[in-house]
Amino acid sequence: MVPLSTIGDEIWPLRIRTDDVRGQAAFAVLPGIRQVSKARLADFIGPASGPFMQRLDAAIALYLGD
Repeated sequence: MVPLSTIGDEIWPLRIRTDDVRGQAAFAVLPGIRQVSKARLADFIGPASGPFMQRLDAAIALYLGD
């Protein structure tokens, strides 16, 4: 579960561009992964693309790495 934002720009590796979500540019917010509240979950948006998952894996490794 990765929180998304439609505000701002990409800031590697903290905010990475995702596939468009419902016609809007969206960004995965990596620092928010640890803060996702079940109360804020609304709807399933859809599966992530393979290329996005590769970028997400690289960003998480850099963000959480030593």
